Amino acid sequence: MEPYDYPDNDPGPQTLLATLSPEQNLDRFLWHLGRLQGYAAVANFMGARFVATDAAMQPIIREASKRGLAISMTARRREA
Repeated sequence: MEPYDYPDNDPGPQTLLATLSPEQNLDRFLWHLGRLQGYAAVANFMGARFVATDAAMQPIIREASKRGLAISMTARRREA
């Protein structure tokens, strides 16, 4: 998920970005889920900008909920 200082701080391939469409982010989210198995939750580590953008986050929350995944989202306040 996109941090405030992206792209200087790049989380890696298929980063979920606040500026992408919901469909593009869902495709990226599913790409990540497709590389693992046996997971029970989605956790945010670096994505403060993405988490703070409601229009970007809501489709991800809905998809995770549909799959019965717990969601752990923490967003650090943007440094002034």
